[in-house]
Amino acid sequence: MSPSLLVGLEADIQGVFAGSSNGSIVNAIPIAAPPGPAGRLDISNIATTSKLGYLATVRGRFGLLATPSLLAYATGGLAFGQASASAAIVQTVTNPPGPPIQPTFGAASTSATRLGWALGAGGEWKFAANWSAKLEYLYYDLGSLTNNVVLTQFGPPGPALQSITVSQARTRLNGHVVRAGLNYHFNCCSAAPVVAKY
Repeated sequence: MSPSLLVGLEADIQGVFAGSSNGSIVNAIPIAAPPGPAGRLDISNIATTSKLGYLATVRGRFGLLATPSLLAYATGGLAFGQASASAAIVQTVTNPPGPPIQPTFGAASTSATRLGWALGAGGEWKFAANWSAKLEYLYYDLGSLTNNVVLTQFGPPGPALQSITVSQARTRLNGHVVRAGLNYHFNCCSAAPVVAKY
């Protein structure tokens, strides 16, 4: 755009060999008596996992030449990736003064290609005629995946229905990427030298 301002377009794709998991007690709800003795609790434990198979971006780049060989730039645009998330819940009902009621189990999983955005900044240093080194930071956000898990609890004092619980686990698909790179510049489209004869 000028001797010191540059614009460009960049696209990339990378595999992601990482995931996350966590577990916690999500609720402990008192159950009215009747149908059972006072002090009965409905306790649910949840475990969730998430994984990103790949991440791709298509981004614009706006840069400023701090020196003839050092470029600082901001970048932003679209991001998309293949994501999966699952949730598993174990529900137990206490039964004072007797043993707990047989626990129930429920699980759900979702997998989808998610579209979002990416934003970051970086720098590139041209340390030789055709070589440059790059350091870049990106933040990406692909939204979230939601799993709904339904559990039905029966028993005592009889085989009667005790409770129906619908739990929702929402997994946020965002993260940070730091990249270091070494680039070779082919200069394939530069103008050919002009040879003049007099």
